[in-house]
Parts: sequence; C-alpha cells; structure tokens
Amino acid sequence: MKRFNTVITVLLVLMFFPLLFSFMSAGWNVEATVKSNLTDSQRGEICERLKFEPSPDETITTRYFPGFLQAATTLSVYIENIKSEEDFLSRFHGRIINDGGISDYDDTAGSNVYHIEIFAFDTRPKDYACELIFYEEDGKNTARFYIGGYIPELKNIYEFLHDPLQPYRSSWMFVSCAVVEVSLAAYLIAQKIAREVRKGLRKRAAIS
Repeated sequence: MKRFNTVITVLLVLMFFPLLFSFMSAGWNVEATVKSNLTDSQRGEICERLKFEPSPDETITTRYFPGFLQAATTLSVYIENIKSEEDFLSRFHGRIINDGGISDYDDTAGSNVYHIEIFAFDTRPKDYACELIFYEEDGKNTARFYIGGYIPELKNIYEFLHDPLQPYRSSWMFVSCAVVEVSLAAYLIAQKIAREVRKGLRKRAAIS
C-alpha cells in the first residue's frame, strides 16, 4: 500500500505540468457566451440601454464576446417572438440612420437591416458598428441588435454577461487534467485520513 501511495504521489506531481499547460492553453480559447436566463433587472438594463420597450410575449437572448487580442468586443441581443418589424420599430427610441442596407455582420437570408445610433460618445470606438436586423426564422419574427466595439454605456451588461470560466469549461484537455488531478489528491487525502483514524483506534485500544 505504501508503494502504491508513492506512485499516486508521483503521478499527482507529474500531472501538475499538463494541468498547467492546459490551463494556459484554455485561456486562449475565448468564445462567445450565449445567455437566455436573464433576470428582470438584467432585461430592464438591456431594454434601457438599447432604447426599446419590451413586450410580455417576447424573449431576449444575448450573445457576448468580450474581445481578445485583435478581435473586437461584440454584443448581439435577440428579441424573439416580436409581432412585426413595424410594431417593434414603434417601440424603438433610437435614431435610424438608414434602412435597407447590407450588414457585414449578419448573413441571415431575407433579413432587413437598419443602421442605428443609440449611444453618445465623442470618439467612435475601434471596430464600431450598431445595427438593428429583422428576420423570420421557424415562423417567428426576430429583432437582433448587433453592436461591435467596446461601448462604455454597456459596461454593466458586459459584466453580467461575462463568463470568465467559459474557456476552461470548453477545453476538454483542461477538464480532463483537472479531474485526474483532483481525483489523485482526493485519494491521497482519504488515505491520510484513514491512516489517522486507524492510528487513533489503535491508541484507544492500547489504553483500554
């Protein structure tokens, strides 16, 4: 048993290196996070910042990419089950610059694109884009806000949509190494506790 525990200890130490490597590698695997289980306050913040009035029958889904290296921060907000494009526009209080344009960021067939302004800033952020896109999918009408570039007014939204653990959960290598490392450590801890318990029982038996 002692020799077996020694092997486990050596494996525990050796596994630290692939765990560290996979941890560093996973940090580069940043992907967009999708969230639909928003709280009422989060939905309210989104509606306020994007300047539209919600309808009870609509659902809101977000897709947030925090930006990494040269990739820009992007935020897409999908409002599904809208009655119609006209109805949603009547509840939208931003400024429409032009409509009927072509989006560089959405390739949904049959989509109708509006270039809009809903933020105030002196200098436009790098990679800035602000579009409102309408399309029909699976018989449902959807409005999509696409916002490119880091917008200071959206800081609160970025914060509650950000998922810092996403790259690590998405890395099978890191998850595998972490499970093995935790399992080895748990085994050694359990063995240590068992030894202490047995030692205590022997002492008690000797005294009695």
